[in-house]
Amino acid sequence: MANQFLVETHDYITQQMQTCLKYREEARSRGDEKRLAFIDGHLLELRLMREFLSGRFDLTTQKYY
Repeated sequence: MANQFLVETHDYITQQMQTCLKYREEARSRGDEKRLAFIDGHLLELRLMREFLSGRFDLTTQKYY
């Protein structure tokens, strides 16, 4: 179950990043600098989470259930 959990966590992070990128473009088009800074911070957190998981768990050699 841990492997499935890791895959689902990576999928969740990817979905959140895609959503943030969409909101980032909207904020950029409106010129909302505060919102843009918030979204950039959230994207940074998501990237750091992904790096942490990728650095600690090798998903390419694991079996997914």
